[in-house]
Amino acid sequence: MCVPSKKDKNAPTYYMSQEFKDYVLFKPNSQWIYKLESQDVYDTLEIIEQNISITNYTDIFDYKGESINQTISSTYLKNIILGGGGAGTLGSKDICGYSQGINAPFLVSQVNFFTGKTTGEYLSNLESSKTKYLLFFNTYIVLDKTFQNVKVFEKSFELSALLPRKVYYAKNVGLIRKELWNGQVWNLVDYEVKQ
Repeated sequence: MCVPSKKDKNAPTYYMSQEFKDYVLFKPNSQWIYKLESQDVYDTLEIIEQNISITNYTDIFDYKGESINQTISSTYLKNIILGGGGAGTLGSKDICGYSQGINAPFLVSQVNFFTGKTTGEYLSNLESSKTKYLLFFNTYIVLDKTFQNVKVFEKSFELSALLPRKVYYAKNVGLIRKELWNGQVWNLVDYEVKQ
């Protein structure tokens, strides 16, 4: 759960939860190598830059939230992926959300991961934000490697064929599998992360 600060009653500040950090917050030079299922095609993602700050949302939401912005390189796309997210509140629940976007040819972004909800719940009822926390696995195997504490999220709204329809995140590893709207499935084959 994201924790509100008690410092300013007029504009509370929400901080990223440890759970959120365990799944999506990795230091620059962290790398993940993915293989396209049924093909000999690879993609190496590397965090080039990451900034953590407090974003002021008081004009819209009446709170401030700790946020991250990441610049991630992709060898397959030969392009930059923009990652970002942070802490806040939605309705009566404190949440932390993370999204990734690509320029194709304009920025297209979607929420891939969030905390503060239970399995089966959607992030929100907005059609473009219909991301569901689908499943939790104590262990999950990808290409003969076993990962612990895996959360699965699924989109019900396609923004781009190049974005994931379903994603699998493992604690202290990050994204281990992604199933795109275009039918491609990418599985993690190797990684080196710094938290």
